[in-house]
Amino acid sequence: MKPRIFTSPPMKMQSSLFINSSTVLLLFLLLLAATLQATAQQPDSLWTKVYGGPGYDRGHSMIQTADGGLAIIGEYGGFMEAGRRRKGQVWLVKTDASGDTLWTKTYRGSDYDLGNAVRQTSDGGYILAGYTSGGPINTVSAWLIRTDTKGDTLWTRTYGSNAEESANDVIETADGGFVFTGFAWSTIRGSQDAWLVKTDSMGDTLWTSRFFSGDRKNVGNRIQENLDGSYVVAGTTQKRGVEEDLFLFSADKDGKELWSKTYQKTNNSVDNGRDIIEIENDGFMVLGFSGFASWLLRTDTSGDTLWTKKLTFNGQSFKRTHDGGFIITGSGLERTDSAGDTLWTMHSLGGISNSVEQTSDGGFVISGYNLNYDNNTLEDLWIFRLGPEGASTSNRTDNVIPKIATLHQNYPNPFNPATIIPFDLSASAHVKVEIYDMLGRRLVTLINGMMTAGSHQVQFDADHLSSGIYLVRLETT
Repeated sequence: MKPRIFTSPPMKMQSSLFINSSTVLLLFLLLLAATLQATAQQPDSLWTKVYGGPGYDRGHSMIQTADGGLAIIGEYGGFMEAGRRRKGQVWLVKTDASGDTLWTKTYRGSDYDLGNAVRQTSDGGYILAGYTSGGPINTVSAWLIRTDTKGDTLWTRTYGSNAEESANDVIETADGGFVFTGFAWSTIRGSQDAWLVKTDSMGDTLWTSRFFSGDRKNVGNRIQENLDGSYVVAGTTQKRGVEEDLFLFSADKDGKELWSKTYQKTNNSVDNGRDIIEIENDGFMVLGFSGFASWLLRTDTSGDTLWTKKLTFNGQSFKRTHDGGFIITGSGLERTDSAGDTLWTMHSLGGISNSVEQTSDGGFVISGYNLNYDNNTLEDLWIFRLGPEGASTSNRTDNVIPKIATLHQNYPNPFNPATIIPFDLSASAHVKVEIYDMLGRRLVTLINGMMTAGSHQVQFDADHLSSGIYLVRLETT
């Protein structure tokens, strides 16, 4: 599909919101992202917020939602009894963009339950992944919970034999079902196997696959669906008597292994795979942990190493930034360019962070938990907001990133099957206009090249796409 581009002289600029399309409503949310310079400066703190009660209340995973707010999953009300964590509930907290609570929900099994991951589904609801206990001591089953837009339960499913299973991450697939990864106990091998489970839209199992390199421990921590419909998982593997290694494996749409690889940063070190991002059909960026610091591992599409970079902190997760770089969060916050070179770091955040998102204004929001022993409070869910890089909360304007592009409302609206996307440039720039689905997969690049100042528009033909929610991303450099 070759897009048609139209140009006219400069015109008065105006703000835009979103695109609607198609027979059943196709909704496009416009995301304008101006690329940051390589000299990005550490941003200022805007606010911090805490949530919870007197027990262990943690945020384990956070996403930005379609309305611009946040959804955080974790645990609520856990405590220690006879050396074991007990009575915690899966906890889902929904906030607006300012971190103010809109609603919270808890989901209870019979003993100790934990939420590991949350994703927003194509209908605006949520799919939650974690585990629930309630059988013999130290046994857990993988748990999926499907909710509506208000967090009310639509269905729940457990998976496994209630021996030792967990769902560590989950994604919605293009067919409306789900795939989760985690681990399951193997009675035959006497070890943990990395686990991949595909379900339909109601959570009923379609297939399961097991992956292992070590004979003691194999775990899937984070799953990514690739543009070709295959899956890649970052995790950990371990052989008896040997320290853990970073573990990547890939499976096709039916769960059959395509390849698997192990990686070791240094000899005799603990090396875990924490997170993974597909790089535009050109391989993967993996966040690994080794010793007391983390590393970025860049691979090709088959998992072969292209380069590695050592980071300063113990990283838990990372996201790609608007300029193609990365933001890593954990015991601190570290910002890199696309080659993994550090631009800035923050050593003290005021809590333990495990999720980060870049906001539409170029800032960042981080979540996790803090330690608070006042009033018998053990831990609280915690959110920390940063402003844009290079911007200042003072009256200075010399370091504010200039706005050189404006994205406008499409027309017709709604449309079927084609629409025009207008945008303005106040100066010549390299322009990239891309279409993404709500799972973060890039579907098509409409423009990728230099353009002059003025008013422009590009035609987008959606006749090959099904109804749903899609993102339009405009990037200028």
